[in-house]
Amino acid sequence: RHWKPPADADQVIEAFKIFDPDGTGTISSSEMRTVMTNLGEKLTSEEVNAMLKEADPSNTGKINYAEFVQNMQQQTIKIN
Repeated sequence: RHWKPPADADQVIEAFKIFDPDGTGTISSSEMRTVMTNLGEKLTSEEVNAMLKEADPSNTGKINYAEFVQNMQQQTIKIN
């Protein structure tokens, strides 16, 4: 599947901040799963698992969402 590029990476990062009330710059893998399966473009469990694997390659349970958005944006640019 080809992901739709976000209108603006900064807007996506701002949206993730809703799930980061402490302002740590990270969200948990479970929060990311909730966001990806319930908001915006509905993703399958397999698609979410693939994204989580990429977002948290060390399997720490914490995802730096700004880094994640920037990586996804770079991949979208490569696809287009």
